[in-house]
Amino acid sequence: MNSLSIKAKISLAVAVGFVVFATGVTYVAFRYFEEAYRKSVIHDLTLMSATLADNIDSRLILAENALGAAKAAFPPTASANPALAQKFIDERVTLRNLFPNAVLVISPEGRLIAANGSGQIKAEQDFSRRDFFVAAVSQKAPYLSTITEQPEGNAKIIVALPVLGPHGEISAVMAGINDLTFSTLSIENLIREKIGPEAHVYIASRDGAYLLHHGEEHHGGKIPAEQMALFERTLTEAEATGDTVDCCGERILASFHKLRKINSILMISSPLSLVNAPLDKAKEYFLAAIFFGTILFLFITWGMTARIIEPLHDMTRHVKTLPELPHDKRLLKMDRGDEIGVLSKAFDQLMVTLENREAELLKLNQKQRQRAIELAAINRELEAFSSSLSHDLKTPLTSICLAAEALRESVPEEGAANAAFCLSTILAEGERMNDLIDGMLLLSRASQAEMRCETVDLSTLAREILLRLCLAAPDREVEWEVAADVVATGDARLLAAAMDNLIGNAWKYTAAKAVAWIEFGVLQGDERVFFVRDNGVGFDLAKAGRLFEPFQRLHGEEQFKGFGIGLATVQRIIQRHGGRIWADAAPNQGATFYFTLQPGSSADEGQSSDC
Repeated sequence: MNSLSIKAKISLAVAVGFVVFATGVTYVAFRYFEEAYRKSVIHDLTLMSATLADNIDSRLILAENALGAAKAAFPPTASANPALAQKFIDERVTLRNLFPNAVLVISPEGRLIAANGSGQIKAEQDFSRRDFFVAAVSQKAPYLSTITEQPEGNAKIIVALPVLGPHGEISAVMAGINDLTFSTLSIENLIREKIGPEAHVYIASRDGAYLLHHGEEHHGGKIPAEQMALFERTLTEAEATGDTVDCCGERILASFHKLRKINSILMISSPLSLVNAPLDKAKEYFLAAIFFGTILFLFITWGMTARIIEPLHDMTRHVKTLPELPHDKRLLKMDRGDEIGVLSKAFDQLMVTLENREAELLKLNQKQRQRAIELAAINRELEAFSSSLSHDLKTPLTSICLAAEALRESVPEEGAANAAFCLSTILAEGERMNDLIDGMLLLSRASQAEMRCETVDLSTLAREILLRLCLAAPDREVEWEVAADVVATGDARLLAAAMDNLIGNAWKYTAAKAVAWIEFGVLQGDERVFFVRDNGVGFDLAKAGRLFEPFQRLHGEEQFKGFGIGLATVQRIIQRHGGRIWADAAPNQGATFYFTLQPGSSADEGQSSDC
């Protein structure tokens, strides 16, 4: 991603943002419209099943009423006159239309009197054992058969009405027989137009057995177990609609409605794939729109970004060639009112400022070069002064000391005591001045001597220094411990001088101890910290700021001899090695001096290591 250009990143970001936004909006919209569409489909299917059920019930009521009207007009003597009865039913066109299968006139004994229609009815046929005849005679009331009755092996609906005589006796039974098909129920066109060819319409009995299927006379079988929940709810609530599966396991949307006249259940179902087809098609269109819209946005963004980024490319090329350009051509001078123009003006102002600073730096560098020349001259003078201290001052001091010694030997014995005191004072002060000069020379060399970096064994240095001190003072009892194999990188001469001063300090300030203790070691952590520890007189940490200043002492000269140059020399050596030095002590509890050596890193006082 980091290797992509700004143009590619912006185009990609816009495309991703558009896809995320469009996808989110589409998802929310489709969730809303899918729910609304589902409710609409369920409502339409429920309304359709209710309409069909009402249509069927209405047709059956119409057939029953028509037969009732014919019964009311039936001549009383027609039951005994088959010819009159036949003429009567032949003249009833409405009955023939409503009952194309057959219209029957049956005697009270169950014998056929008259009949018309397309059915094959035999003369004098006995209907006395048929359920519809028995019910009409016994109840003396109209009877509408259920669809389960199947005379002559066909699914039919039979409407039977008793014809009563003047005294309430049954003189005849009129019956209308209709084959049970959706075409005979006059709803074929409604099914075809409103539901579609993929939909299915069933009529089932209360126990779930199929009685009629759209386009067939009798379907057979039973409603699948997955549909029984909706089916049973219809028995109690008159209607129910929801998702379920058909006998083949296909997901369908089904609506059940009770047929009150024939005590059966009407079901309309349609495959969910067909129901959701418009929504699925809309999803495809939306996805295609998102895809092509993303590509269009990508190209538009790419083109617009290219026009925006082009000035930045010009600025980049200008900056790359900036070191090679003359001063009068380093400004961009872009006359634009947008953000790039503001950036260009800021760049030009920066360039003017940098050129002014560059001119100031050139002047400052010239001053610094002049100052460096002056400092080099001063250093040469200091070196000459050090040489003078080493030769011109030490030589007369040596001569004075030698002359005083010779004079002390030649003084008569009667004046020897007084002369010896004066001469001893001259000798002591001469030696003291000589030591002071040596210390100043060591401090000067520590600050100015050229360094040679090498591996230095500090453990060996510490042991050699302690052994030398023990040999020089065999009467002292000193215990010491030196960590093994402690090595560092630095200048061997300077590190030896630093170790000599630190261990010499510990030796000097433990002189009053019956048993002195001196230790050299190293602490391992984030950085290596070397230390020299003793059990000497220590010092007050409040005065530690004076420790490393030249000619500053924390103890009186009458207690411990010295000039206060040793620790200042050690500090300068440690600083030249990129390290730092500090101390921890308490009066009469000893002191510990810690220091680090980090060649190549910056020292604490802003000086870099010379190694």
